[in-house]
Amino acid sequence: MSQANAITTTINNPKLRLLNGLKAGSKPVMTFMGLSTVRTSQIVAQTGVDSIILDCEHGNISDDSMHDMVAAIAALDVSPIVRIRAPLPDLIKRTLDTGAQ
Repeated sequence: MSQANAITTTINNPKLRLLNGLKAGSKPVMTFMGLSTVRTSQIVAQTGVDSIILDCEHGNISDDSMHDMVAAIAALDVSPIVRIRAPLPDLIKRTLDTGAQ
């Protein structure tokens, strides 16, 4: 018996816009952000994208800004994805705790 994965799961969460689109077979519209302002992330989220990738690896986004931006993006039913600066367990846990996908 095979394990369910993100694409084959029967669980449906309407907040996971990117995953729901992928499961439906659509091609997601995504963009990168390197600016660290909440207002800019809200404006970009209202352009019709399915997901915004916050570039904390090469962008100028601090942890505080990233936390606020993830909340602002998710509030507009857009999937926030964070590119962290290093594959460290504490960074991964802190990023996932904000609600990033």
